[in-house]
Amino acid sequence: MCKRLYGFLSWLASFTAVNTLIIYFAVGAYAYNALEGWDLEDAAYYLVITMTTVGYGDFAPATPEGRLFTCVYALLGITLGFRALSPIAEALLRSIDHAEQKTWNFLERHGFVAPHADMSSVEALSGGAANVNYCRHYCLALIGPLFVMIVGVILARTLEAHSWVDSIYWTIVTMTTIGYGDITPHTDAMKVATVIFVPVAVVSLANGITRVQMTNLRRKIRETDQAKIADKLLLREANGNPDETLTEAEFLVSVLKDNDIVDDLTLAIIRAEFRELVSTGEGAFETRVLDSRAVFRELQADGRIAHRGSEPLGTEIGNIALVNTKAFDGGYKEWRQYHWEKQVAAHARPKPTVIATPANSSSKVNGNMGASRFCDLGCYRTDKPVRNELV
Repeated sequence: MCKRLYGFLSWLASFTAVNTLIIYFAVGAYAYNALEGWDLEDAAYYLVITMTTVGYGDFAPATPEGRLFTCVYALLGITLGFRALSPIAEALLRSIDHAEQKTWNFLERHGFVAPHADMSSVEALSGGAANVNYCRHYCLALIGPLFVMIVGVILARTLEAHSWVDSIYWTIVTMTTIGYGDITPHTDAMKVATVIFVPVAVVSLANGITRVQMTNLRRKIRETDQAKIADKLLLREANGNPDETLTEAEFLVSVLKDNDIVDDLTLAIIRAEFRELVSTGEGAFETRVLDSRAVFRELQADGRIAHRGSEPLGTEIGNIALVNTKAFDGGYKEWRQYHWEKQVAAHARPKPTVIATPANSSSKVNGNMGASRFCDLGCYRTDKPVRNELV
């Protein structure tokens, strides 16, 4: 029995998000119709409220069979169902993020906020520490959940005729998955809207909180004077060897470990994966690098490169690149010219913008509001000397 259940779960998990959702809702709707007499709308509403753990309590199985089925199906919904629903909700959030970025770019072009800079550039940090506009990061993290919250308030206000206070209350209680149940959807239109709104709302809030936490962690790392903990980092790696040294790459790894971003097991797995990727290279493992040839070999092994035949150069079918695999190099040069270089250009970061300021300058550039017309409430403040302002 356990093996069959495990096989069923593995089979269900192997499906794409859409297929998994179709199976989850179809089986759930059929079961609740047979066990509880619910129609499709009520069953779908109950399944969404269950998988997102909102649990208003306005719908609940009354029969012993329905309750036993829920015991199993609720676990499936929280794990497989919600996991399948998350990519769809995140796709909607990416659209919101894109709109956020366009809005912020508009503000940058018109001088309301400081221009964006590439914080990965070491050259941009030469001469001093980075002065980062954290307002931008926090705003971008929270605008998405705020937009979704406004949509929820409008839905509750228009489809259920709730007051503004009750609409805001229902939206917040839903987004946080508290689900008190004192205000719940009653109209058919609101139930249908809730089926769509609740997953997006829950995922958007969780995504926003995660982004805020990551911003806080990155801020902590950026504002930590690593020189003051150099002895701690070196002692951790020394393991009894007083002559231990750290390269730049080893120093980066040590800082990540110190902030609990990675652990030794994770690093060991990543190193093993890297060795596998460069296993066909030349020379010692320590000198091998991951290059486009290694990527080409892995794509071939993964079935993402196929023979082109009579198709024109640069043809792609889904995520499969078509090349002349019968060429002397297996199609590598063709793939590099017509597929890889195009992807590299598409993923290229914009040229970094650096605003140079004196070390003793404040968040206002040259004594005016040149860096930002409204974002001057600690947005750029750090405890270190400032040479460059990065957004």
